[in-house]
Order: sequence, then C-alpha cells, then structure tokens
Amino acid sequence: MMMDNIAGEPILARPPEASWNTVRSEDRRAAGELEIESAVVVPPATAALWAVLATVIMLFAGFSSAYLVRRASPDWIPIYAPSILWINTGLLLFSSLTLEIAKTTRKFGMQAAFRGWFIAAVGFGALFLAGQWMAWSDLATKGIFLPTSPHGSFFYMLSAVHAFHVIAGMLALGVVLMRHWRESGHAGAGDPVNLCATYWHFVTGIWIYLYWLFFVWR
Repeated sequence: MMMDNIAGEPILARPPEASWNTVRSEDRRAAGELEIESAVVVPPATAALWAVLATVIMLFAGFSSAYLVRRASPDWIPIYAPSILWINTGLLLFSSLTLEIAKTTRKFGMQAAFRGWFIAAVGFGALFLAGQWMAWSDLATKGIFLPTSPHGSFFYMLSAVHAFHVIAGMLALGVVLMRHWRESGHAGAGDPVNLCATYWHFVTGIWIYLYWLFFVWR
C-alpha cells in the first residue's frame, strides 16, 4: 500500500507490528509442542529393553507351542514335580518385592537402605538358582533325565533357558549396583535401576508361567 507525502512522493506504509501478547502466545504454543514431543520420545535404553523382552517372549512362545503339540501325543507321561519348586517360586517373588522396596527407598534418598534391599534382591536370585539346581538333582535321583521323557526334556530345557536369563539379570543388577553404590542417580524412564527392575519382574513372570505350564495345568 502506498501513500503520498507532502512533497507528492509516494511512501510505503508500515505493516502493523505484532502485539506482545501475540508473541507470548506463539512462544507458549511452541514450548507446549516441544514438551509434548519430548514426552512421547522413548529413551534408546527403554526401546532396547522392550525389544529384548519381545524377543524373549517369542522364544518362550515357540517353546510353549512345541510343548503343547508334543503333549497331545498318546505316549505323554507327566513327570514328578520337585517340592522345592514352590520354594524357588517364592524366592523369585521375594526378589522382585525387595527390588521394588529398593526403588522406593531410593526415591526418599535412603542410599544405605537402597543398597541393602538391592543386594537382597540379587541374593534371592542366587538362592533361586541354587534351588533350581536342587530340583534338577532331585529329578535325577528319581531317574528322570533329559532324554528320559518328553515332559522331562521340556522341563530341563526351558528351566535352563530361564536360568540363563536369571543369570543375565543378576549380572545387570550387579553392574547397576556398582554404578550407583554411592549415589542413587536420577530415577527416570531410561534409568538403569528401573530398566533392570522391569527385566527382573519379567523374568519372575516367565517362571510363574513355566511352573503353571508344566505342573499346574494338566
């Protein structure tokens, strides 16, 4: 748009300046969009953990499918269930519980209590592995070995695969404990303590499922 000045020369009219309120409103809108984007972004460590858990689920799902197909055969004979498996299940549940207590003490800055409960969780995991070894030994004393029966073969194989994941979880817990021995660190979505706790609860759930599959559901 052009206007004439006193000398008759055309001049350009200034566009209206944006008000201060409009600028602040746009800044708030941009900040809100940035906050939403940061909230939905999954930390790489969390994404990696969920990828690992998905892989483990597919692994045990494949074994379970093979187990169910083989179980339908007429020559299927159930094996003896060692009584210590109940104790082992309780040990793993207590391990998950102590890990949650450790996380709670960490939120309140109780570093010594955090270390104690964290070590207890690892200790219960070690006792679980020892109990599993005793269960295998109990089966062996009764003449039940890996090639003795299909049921025994599946139990030995799947319980061993699960024990391997328990050992991996204990190693991860040990590394995290050493890293946070003096300072608990920040409890965020990608925090190693929370990630290890999620993995450990998952391993506990897998064992409960296996016990139900082998000895409860007939």
